[in-house]
Amino acid sequence: MPRISQAGIPIQQAVTQDIRVDLGPSIGEGLQAVGAAAIGVGRQLQEEEKVQKLLDEKMQNQIDISGRIDSAGIRSVTDTNIERLMFQSPDPTTWESIVKEQFQQASADLTKIEMSDETRAVQIKLLEIDLAEKLASTQGRAVVQKAADNRFKATAELISAMGTGKLDDIAIAEDNLRSVLDDTIALEEETDAIIKAVKEKGNDEFVKTVAGVGFAAWERTVTKENPQGDLAVAFAAIDELNLPEADKAVAESQMRTRVTNRRAENTLKLEAQQEQQLDDINQLIYFDKNYDAAMKAVDASSLDEKAQSSLFADIQRRAAAAVKHKDIVTDRSVFERLYNDALGIWKGSVRKRDFNEDLRNNSRFLGDEDYQELLKIAATTLKTSQASALSNADREAGRLLVNHVDEPAYAQFLADSMRGLKPDAAKLFESEANEIRQLQFWNLSLYNKDLRDWITENPDKLGREFAQYANQQKMIYWSKSIEDIRATKAEGEQVRSTLRELQAETDKAKQDPIKAPAVPPTITTQAAYDKLPSGSRYIDRNGRISVKR
Repeated sequence: MPRISQAGIPIQQAVTQDIRVDLGPSIGEGLQAVGAAAIGVGRQLQEEEKVQKLLDEKMQNQIDISGRIDSAGIRSVTDTNIERLMFQSPDPTTWESIVKEQFQQASADLTKIEMSDETRAVQIKLLEIDLAEKLASTQGRAVVQKAADNRFKATAELISAMGTGKLDDIAIAEDNLRSVLDDTIALEEETDAIIKAVKEKGNDEFVKTVAGVGFAAWERTVTKENPQGDLAVAFAAIDELNLPEADKAVAESQMRTRVTNRRAENTLKLEAQQEQQLDDINQLIYFDKNYDAAMKAVDASSLDEKAQSSLFADIQRRAAAAVKHKDIVTDRSVFERLYNDALGIWKGSVRKRDFNEDLRNNSRFLGDEDYQELLKIAATTLKTSQASALSNADREAGRLLVNHVDEPAYAQFLADSMRGLKPDAAKLFESEANEIRQLQFWNLSLYNKDLRDWITENPDKLGREFAQYANQQKMIYWSKSIEDIRATKAEGEQVRSTLRELQAETDKAKQDPIKAPAVPPTITTQAAYDKLPSGSRYIDRNGRISVKR
């Protein structure tokens, strides 16, 4: 059956009628009219869907109200039937079976009533509570009945003794009646306490069930676009049950606690999922350099829009640089800061999630190799003592190898030095100072890499031996002049350029592996160097191509 519009016309027909627009003498005006008509039709459809949704909700509310009334009627009839059957069967031993049979029938009748799952859950819980209370009450009444029989018997014995006139028999009968009366009072108090406890437990369970109804209503509002869900829907679901204010407040509190806990669980799961996705994307971008696959992985990820936009921009930037066979130049001061943050992960002072975001936001300042280096440091498990040793060594060496490590101090140095200089001279001075500072930071990063390699080879030597090695290397790197550092860096860039050319030749010669050039291995340990045959070319830890003698 077609859905009906507010005008009483089937929606499909209304759409057809609405878009019959005369283009008129001007095609442009006609197209505008068609566009306006299409927008109007879209809005009309949205309004129709809203109206239909409201009608469906109103209809379901009416069904649930009717279901609650019918359920209450079933519980009332069940209680009346139990009282009648118990009256007809004065033997207390039969009462429990009567109660269970009647509630079994009531449960079957309840399943036949039309209502929503949430309303049915509440009504079933109410029936279960009635059953528990009725059983407790029945057992209590059986105890009271037995106590009444004992009182009647003890009273009859006292009357009989008084008829004999024997004082001893009368005294015994009086004591027995007094004992029976005391026991009766204790039994009645105990029974009342049991029934009260059952009622309190039933009420607690009912409130918990109502909280579950609200929680389920909230869960249905959780989507990818709205992971926090809509608490207002949950409160409305509880409000519809018309609980006493005290019970309603408890149910809402329990529901809010469950929602808070679930949100926390969902957040942790999402963060773990996003961290794994980011690791996979980083592998595609910075190691595999498979930019097409990286774009698809970013698009399919659960990362937020800001993170995705940042990654898309970086992928495009690096893909463009790869086409031009150019490296992205690293800002060494940015690298130095991120290096310390990466170590901070293992010292417990930096969250990996925060580091990843900072790294991503500064990706435009990092070349591929340096980005890889930071990812490796962040992913390599370090003991707290190792991370602290490296961080302290970096801080001490930074003060020695870099003239102005802190950005504010460097900015003040530039301002003081360029004061009074002509614009061209000031610009030239700033350019030269920036280059020197970048070279000093680069020299510091080589020093830090030396120390990380040493710790990898000597993981248990973090005391005096590490300090001696760090000081020794620090003086070696400090003794290098700016010209030495510039020459070493230029040599490394030449090596990387040569490697790119070799890789390009390798890719080109894939069809004929025999002609493919061999890329020299990278040697960073003494053991690897010892295994290398004499005369072999290799890349040392500073990135230079050498030949083993």
